[in-house]
Amino acid sequence: MSDNIGRFQVLVPYIKQSLYKHHELYSVQCKDVLWEEIFSRALIQAGLGSDWSPDYNHKIGTDQTCSDGKRCSNKSGVFNKNDSSVKISGSRT
Repeated sequence: MSDNIGRFQVLVPYIKQSLYKHHELYSVQCKDVLWEEIFSRALIQAGLGSDWSPDYNHKIGTDQTCSDGKRCSNKSGVFNKNDSSVKISGSRT
C-alpha cells in the first residue's frame, strides 16, 4: 500500500491544477465521471497511462487501470479546512 502512495504522489500537481480550473468554473463538488476524467488525465500526464473512457461503464472496484495493470477506484470526498482531513464519499468496493 505505501508503495502505491509514493508512486501516486506524482499525480498531486496535475490533480490540483485540474481541480483549481474546475472550481474556477463551478461551485459544485467535482465527483463521478468528472473526477474520473481528472484522475485519468493526471495519470496520463504523469506517464502512468489510463484506460478510462467516458462511457459510464466500469467493473466493480475498478474505474480505470494504469498501463502497468494497477487498478484504480475513484472516490470523491469533502475537504475539511479546520483539520485538513478528507471525508471520502461512496460505498462501491
